[in-house]
Formats: sequence, C-alpha cells, structure tokens
Amino acid sequence: MKTSLFVVEGPHDSAAICRVLKLNGFRSVNKKEEVPMCLKGLIPVSYPFSGDSLDRVAPIPHFLKEGEERCAAVCVAVGDSNIVNKLCLTLKNMDIRNMGQVMAVGILLDADKKEVASRNFSRK
Repeated sequence: MKTSLFVVEGPHDSAAICRVLKLNGFRSVNKKEEVPMCLKGLIPVSYPFSGDSLDRVAPIPHFLKEGEERCAAVCVAVGDSNIVNKLCLTLKNMDIRNMGQVMAVGILLDADKKEVASRNFSRK
C-alpha cells in the first residue's frame, strides 16, 4: 500500500490536510482493525504515552485510506519546534519492513505568528 505521512503544527492544520485528502477520495479510518499494517505502529499501546506525563490528548495520528491502494497518516507535532522530532518518532515507530511503502512525507508550516515558521528550519 502506498503510504503518505504528513506532520503538521496543530489540530487546525491537521483538519485542513484531512479535508484536502477527503476532497481527493480519501476517507477517515476510525477503527483499529482498519488501520493499514504499515501504520499500526503509530498507535500507542500503553498509558501514559510519554514517560510519566499524564497528557490527556492521545498522540494518535489521523488515519485515512483511499481504497486498498493508498493510505495516509496526519501527525500533529503541537508546535513548529516539534515537527522534526515528531517526524523522527513517527518513522521510528513504523515497522522497518514497511518503510518501502512510504512514498511521500509532507510537512505543513504556516505563518500564523509574527515569525515565519520556515526560519526555524533554514540553514544558518
């Protein structure tokens, strides 16, 4: 299955990407058994999710599929400074045998603050 990963800053960005994907034939996957095997490693298996932090928001990506050929995971990084770390953790949690299925990785940065987010990722 061809897989796309998206890492975004926050929940509004996730909703925007999911909307665009749905307009292009994808549908939300809301049951664990429907999540493609290559993405199951992104679902937390224990609580607390990170160390002993009792976070109330589960770090579960939004999963989408288009038929049996394409799937996508939209991961929220909770801020532009966490995007690279979230991408690394997402790739680490995927089964290495399925990495060949990842066809695209997208990072969404927006300019909702005074500082342009891309400055955080430019070479110095």
